[in-house]
Amino acid sequence: VAHPRRSFDVRLGLSLRELGLALGAVLVLATVSIPLGLLSGFLHWEPRWMGVSHAAARIFGLILFVGIPEELLFRGVYQEAFSRIWTPRTGWIVASVLFGLVHIVKHAPPPNWQLALLATGAGLAYGWVYARTGKLAAAAVAHGVVNWLWSTWLGA
Repeated sequence: VAHPRRSFDVRLGLSLRELGLALGAVLVLATVSIPLGLLSGFLHWEPRWMGVSHAAARIFGLILFVGIPEELLFRGVYQEAFSRIWTPRTGWIVASVLFGLVHIVKHAPPPNWQLALLATGAGLAYGWVYARTGKLAAAAVAHGVVNWLWSTWLGA
């Protein structure tokens, strides 16, 4: 973080391409993770739709208060640091595994290996978005949208 890579970008503005990469990663992640989560019994179909204005406010809050801080740590610090120590691919994988491991204690009773594995997959998606765009905001958008999908439609 002290010496960020040239493409390290913390600005919130995203191009249509960058937004498309973030949302495309969400689509791929959902296509893989939702069936796995439902089959394992970790995820349950439990819609909690409260209207468009609530959805918009919730997505904004999840991006701002969860996506940005977590992506700043896991992509901006860990992925960058491990990429410099080893290779960009290794940095991406190690940061994603760490992301999964910090989620192991969410939901009782710990350790929750199902959540840790799903979160590792999510970390791989967010790290890929960050690597492709160089923007933390793009990874934060993907992160916030995934959290919104899970919290609005799936009991997790």
